[in-house]
Amino acid sequence: MICLFAVLLLCSSVNGQSYIEIDCGKSNEKPSNATQCTPTSETRVIGGQCANPGQFPWVTMINLTLFGMNIGFCGGAIIDQYTILTAAHCTKYCLIPGLPISLPVQQYNITIGERNLNDANDGQLSYTSTTAVVHPNYTACSSNNSNDIALLKIGGNGMKTPYFTDNGLGSSNCINLPSANNYTGSDVTIAGWGRTDKNSQKTAKILQFATIQVVDDSACSQTFGSSYNSKTMICAFAPGKSSCNGDSGTAMFYDRSGFAEAVGITSFGVANCEGKPVVYTRVSNYLDFINSNIGPIKTGAN
Repeated sequence: MICLFAVLLLCSSVNGQSYIEIDCGKSNEKPSNATQCTPTSETRVIGGQCANPGQFPWVTMINLTLFGMNIGFCGGAIIDQYTILTAAHCTKYCLIPGLPISLPVQQYNITIGERNLNDANDGQLSYTSTTAVVHPNYTACSSNNSNDIALLKIGGNGMKTPYFTDNGLGSSNCINLPSANNYTGSDVTIAGWGRTDKNSQKTAKILQFATIQVVDDSACSQTFGSSYNSKTMICAFAPGKSSCNGDSGTAMFYDRSGFAEAVGITSFGVANCEGKPVVYTRVSNYLDFINSNIGPIKTGAN
């Protein structure tokens, strides 16, 4: 195993751009420059395609820092101006593979409104967090991936979100929490900057997305055996499409009448990232945990 009726309010105009506030889960998709992402470029999530500016404004890039060094990256999803939803395994650094011995990540460098990692001037905003609220029943670096959920907290006034622009670049918005528990058979979307080919370690530079389907729990139990827990996990699959390394922590989301809701958090899958379902943390099982930890940082959080 390897470790988704609006009222618009015009707020302001900055440098000729109009910014609007909007309900959670709403996209701000705008046309993209086709030359930035072609079928021959190394920019494909496995089976995916390039996202347009503002298409998934809740998706965040999270760079992980330990002892001042970048040790990797994960994805996340904005659920309010103070809170990023991600995977618990993104908050731990495993000292010895296969053994539950870990060090906590010391700093999270979070970028919102990101699309093209090669363009430092496309409107994205950066924040630093040192506070991760990890589910109390998560065990790091073990073969048991249950409760793989964490919340990263932003201090002060939080993030500048919702934040929509005329051209989509730099847009950010929160995603809704799930309104149901059973999504079996539903089309869902995955998005991230993870590996683009099962035979390559290259990762995407432009945000990628793909549509997959939530599959029956029995299919996941056949693949992952006792490691799969249908209460705490949900899995999805589509031929030739998959989340992969670097997509950890990103939300799998469902479109409900034009508003996205996060139904899963990318957790684990098979080593080559293709041909089998991928397992996601079932967000609906953790609504009490999430709702008790949203909003400004609480005194004593760690």
